[in-house]
Amino acid sequence: VSSEFHTYVKPTANKTLSPFCTRLTGIRQSQVDAAPTLETALVQLEGWLEAQGMLLDAPVAERNFAFAADGPWDLKNFLDAECERKGIRKGAYFDKWVNLKQLFSDFYRVRSCKIHK
Repeated sequence: VSSEFHTYVKPTANKTLSPFCTRLTGIRQSQVDAAPTLETALVQLEGWLEAQGMLLDAPVAERNFAFAADGPWDLKNFLDAECERKGIRKGAYFDKWVNLKQLFSDFYRVRSCKIHK
């Protein structure tokens, strides 16, 4: 790994994390309170992608990167719906992602299950 981008996102609808969410993710309230909004975080991510030379003028299908996710929910469902609800432009590069859970399941020929830390 030569570079990475990481940020939490400040919730704007339900601003207080539930105990369940904190237990599930390990994310603390103070971390999201200090975080940028989704719109700002996406602008920061795009700036980082540009600085890495990852957003060249090539069509999305020809770009040499993809996001990795634990299943389709975060990028396919949650991000799409949240951006649409808030009227935020989402980069087309978010439509190119790798389902790590499915790759693991296929490679090891096991039933898809939760990935534990």
